Amino acid sequence: MSVLVAATSEDGQYKPPTIGEFFPGELFFANTPFAVTRINLIMMLMTGLLCLFFVIAFRKPQIVPRGIQNLGEMLVDFVRVQIAEEILGHHAKRFLSYLTSLFFMLLFFNIAAILPLIHLSATSVIGVPLLMSLITWVIYNYVGFKKHGIGGYFKMNLFPPGVPKPIYVIVAPIEFATVAILRPVTLTIRLMANMM
Repeated sequence: MSVLVAATSEDGQYKPPTIGEFFPGELFFANTPFAVTRINLIMMLMTGLLCLFFVIAFRKPQIVPRGIQNLGEMLVDFVRVQIAEEILGHHAKRFLSYLTSLFFMLLFFNIAAILPLIHLSATSVIGVPLLMSLITWVIYNYVGFKKHGIGGYFKMNLFPPGVPKPIYVIVAPIEFATVAILRPVTLTIRLMANMM
């Protein structure tokens, strides 16, 4: 409500809302390590709603799904078929739990931005997408190291096939910067900028 009130000033001119109105300070336990902000409340609310949705949808599964179970199965199937299997092929089953969790967390956190009285996405603060992208980056690199070995993984990434050998002097540092630094940074920015 404060954002709506802030839209007009005493002289009738438009006054845009300030950053403090979108991101107010601590609401509970101020000035402690356990301080709770509006973003924290939104994350807790949306995580609770997400858990509640899945508990209700799958607590008494039926062979022929109906109602909310049908919706839940349809959404999980979307992640399985359209995201996991489409991108990872036969390796999809290994990562389905992580991809499903990530997809629904992002979905619910971003849906909060269009809900009345909330109007703020939990991913609009860089810490949330940064954590998600760092976890994804660690999994990506761990799987690469495990499959190809550390040397093979770096050889595959730093020296792409088909590039003339003299060009490797330029390509290898660029690829290293991309794999080690830019990939988590760009993923963080893409996740954060989605619903700002």
